[in-house]
Amino acid sequence: MIATFQIARRLIQFIPVAAALISIAAALATTTATAAVPTTIAVQGSISAAVGPAADGDYFLTFAIYGVKEGGVAAWKDPPQIVPLKNGVFSTTIGVASVISPQVVGALAEAWLGVTVGSDPELARRPLSSTIFALRAAAADALDCSGCIGAGHIDPKVLGAYAKAADLSAYAKNGDLQAFAQKVDLADFVKAAALAKVAGSGDYKDLLNTPKFADVAVSGAYGDLSGLPKLAAVATSGKYADLTGSPVMAKLGEACGTNLVMRGIKVDGSYDCVAGGLTADQLPKDGLDEISNGLLTNQFTDSFPSGKTPLDIPDSLGAGISDTINVLDLGISQGITVSVDLSNSDISKVRVSVFDPNGAVYKLYDQGGTGNALKATYPAPDKMVSGDLSTWNGKNPQGIWSINVADLAGTQGGKDGKLNGWSIKIQTLSTKKVAAQGTLVANAGLKLTVAASHPVTCDGSQMGYVYVNSKDKAMYVCNGAEWYPLALSVFGTQANPALHCNELKAKQPTAPNGLYWIDPDGGSAADALQTYCDMTSYGGGWTLVARMTNGCMTDSNGAVGSLTSLSQGACAKLSDAHINAIRTAGGSGGVFWGFHDNGSHKLPASGRFLKITAGSFDANKAQGGLLQQCSCQPNGPFSNSYNSVASMAGVYNHSSSGGWECVAAGNNGCDNTTVFSSGLFLYQHVLNQPGTFPSNSHGISGGANGWLLVR
Repeated sequence: MIATFQIARRLIQFIPVAAALISIAAALATTTATAAVPTTIAVQGSISAAVGPAADGDYFLTFAIYGVKEGGVAAWKDPPQIVPLKNGVFSTTIGVASVISPQVVGALAEAWLGVTVGSDPELARRPLSSTIFALRAAAADALDCSGCIGAGHIDPKVLGAYAKAADLSAYAKNGDLQAFAQKVDLADFVKAAALAKVAGSGDYKDLLNTPKFADVAVSGAYGDLSGLPKLAAVATSGKYADLTGSPVMAKLGEACGTNLVMRGIKVDGSYDCVAGGLTADQLPKDGLDEISNGLLTNQFTDSFPSGKTPLDIPDSLGAGISDTINVLDLGISQGITVSVDLSNSDISKVRVSVFDPNGAVYKLYDQGGTGNALKATYPAPDKMVSGDLSTWNGKNPQGIWSINVADLAGTQGGKDGKLNGWSIKIQTLSTKKVAAQGTLVANAGLKLTVAASHPVTCDGSQMGYVYVNSKDKAMYVCNGAEWYPLALSVFGTQANPALHCNELKAKQPTAPNGLYWIDPDGGSAADALQTYCDMTSYGGGWTLVARMTNGCMTDSNGAVGSLTSLSQGACAKLSDAHINAIRTAGGSGGVFWGFHDNGSHKLPASGRFLKITAGSFDANKAQGGLLQQCSCQPNGPFSNSYNSVASMAGVYNHSSSGGWECVAAGNNGCDNTTVFSSGLFLYQHVLNQPGTFPSNSHGISGGANGWLLVR
């Protein structure tokens, strides 16, 4: 707000000379002035804005008097007062609340009036001019003292018109003046009744033939000025609506209709509405982090290091040494960098080039520096010699990338340094995955991919991949090398049987030893059977398939009895078909674990482990149907039986001469006690009592106490 002001001179009473002379005597005789000097000042001014007068209304104005034009401390200051403003003009009186002391003003060499509007900075000061009262105040009307004026204080010129007593005639000293009286000639004087009215009233309006002033001189109103500038409507109304050329503003209070959202604001201020919000093609492809407040992103940086380095660099061979990196299908590239680390006796003779899947060459380094090592990243911060990797921006860099390092000097046939390593780092705008930067809270649930088989190969690049297998009802997690199953239901029940004990161990690692339901053929739960699972010995997952007691032999292809525990007294066996199914699908290569205690011929508690290497398993098959190998450990090493008859032609017929041991003492990590296991674990007896069991090698008359498990 800009304000200007001017000081209006106040009209006062005019006193003719004659009247003044008449009152001299009275003035000398009194102790007070004939007219009191006012202590207030009338002030009139105008306040304007950048486009004209300020809007009408009440304003807080503060007035102060200074002795200097700028700076300094106010000699007098009036409290803020509310002053009405009409058409940009105000009129007020100062000195009412705070008296303007003559002593304060009189002490100033010059006086400047300052005005402050509200809390705005003070406006430029204006000098105070004399007024009629100020001029009148220069002459004293009366002297209020007693004995304070002596003869020495009076200028002789003042008394020049007066006679001294010594100069007076005798009649002047005589109290009787009658004798000296003379008739005074009063012709030059007028009577009081003959004076004009103004001589007595002192009122300006009693003057005759006064000059004609403009209306504004009387009213002081801005509207009475002639030749006023033409103001815009807003100058007098103060309304925003009266402005011309104002900016287009949004039309507040409006709204888009149902199922519409605002996309922007049109030129006329109305809303630009579209149906259903922004469509996918209206969103930036890399804008996921922006619209999710940085919580989601589909922008990734993936690094592909060489798995074959370090590689020797041939000395003085232009063909050099090459290596490749397979870049997976990650999405759209937003930037590619290649890092190289090599050593050489003189890198000033080395050239390094990279080839993209299309065969284009990018020369990274070409005999440019000195030293014996090069560690650089291209194209930034290190500068390439030729080629532009940014041409891949917006494209999928999937494919085989290769590097060639050539030593162009030296002695051929030798080696000079190594390509210690190199890698490709790709910033991608992925079309395959999304990352949650914060904690993912799925209030409505989280649905994983469901597949009947592993959807991707589990390797380092897929570590952490999770999916649900619809076939075995388990959740699988890639640990960077293999899929690890997590059961989503209780396995080993009649309603949800496992294929075998080893599958149960994989899906429920903490499952204890005990009875479980299995379905070896994987058909349905309807033909599931119950057996004992050893979940702790040798890594667990062993399925009990045969139990021999008291010379009993399980001698049929079909199942015999019920397997409930290792300590059961009854003889029992699973069918050959089920045993074969477990052996071929157990996940451990089909290893049998058998042990028995049969008097002088026994296996220790550790038992022996056997693998069928040829032939099919059939308890009723004739001699020579199987080829077997033995070991003292479930993971081998396995070898042919020691002292075997017919060179391990298969199942041994005990009626033949000679006997054989599964593994001789000290072989394959076995203990040093020679243990006989004639007939081994898989055994066709001569007395037409076929079966699968750890058996007594001396016929059915001997005691038998053995177990056979498979994994």
